[in-house]
Amino acid sequence: AEIVVVDDGSTDRTFEAAKIAGASKVIKHENNRGAGAAVSTGIRNATGDFCVVVDADGQHPITDVRKVIDSLDDTIDAVFTQRKSLRTSGWFKATGKWILIRVANFFARRKFQDINSGLLAIKRNKVIHYLEILPRRYSFPTALLLIAHLLKLRVRLVSIESSPRRTGKSKVRLKDFLRALFIILSTVVIFEPLYFFIPLSIYSFYAGIAGGIFSLLFPQKLNPLGFSRFFEFSVLMFIIGLVSHQISIVIRRLLDTENNA
Repeated sequence: AEIVVVDDGSTDRTFEAAKIAGASKVIKHENNRGAGAAVSTGIRNATGDFCVVVDADGQHPITDVRKVIDSLDDTIDAVFTQRKSLRTSGWFKATGKWILIRVANFFARRKFQDINSGLLAIKRNKVIHYLEILPRRYSFPTALLLIAHLLKLRVRLVSIESSPRRTGKSKVRLKDFLRALFIILSTVVIFEPLYFFIPLSIYSFYAGIAGGIFSLLFPQKLNPLGFSRFFEFSVLMFIIGLVSHQISIVIRRLLDTENNA
């Protein structure tokens, strides 16, 4: 085993301290690139079959790394941890995470309890060619979890406890919530676009029927032709979904070819 530490442009003595502590490799970003970029650098510089990722802010007891490692075997491609409670992040972040989890569950057709835990393990050869399309800052674990499920990798979920961060201050803001929402939707659109476009098409179709019936019952209040827009939108989403599905197949085959090269 090896320990790879990535110093993402910090202003303290992390780089020197990690070397003194005996880390196998210590890589320093001269400028801050983001949490996702730091993890990508660590994975690129690792040499093992599996990469275990853990945040350095103290939220995850280091003893939980053993729990993740014990969950690995030849039948598993990735292990993602699920925190039993999100309240340790504070009510603002916990509310945002609750919303994002519901959105991810709806579009990915899963029942995740947590989608952004900073402790995980994945086979290096399963993720190395996707690093370029993964987010550079926050939501790296979210995107990786969704990709693993959408690609039908063999995933195991492990429940863990978490604590309030013991060092540093969270820089997550409202814009990061919106960015995470965009990452969830864009990841689904790239790898399983039908999961995104078909529900929009179906619900628009139902809205058109419901609105049309209502307008026929109460013609003095609503114009029946006004709800034809829902049917137009439904057909449009269906066609875009089919085209996106074909594009997704091409992208995945290209990445698979690169993976096997």
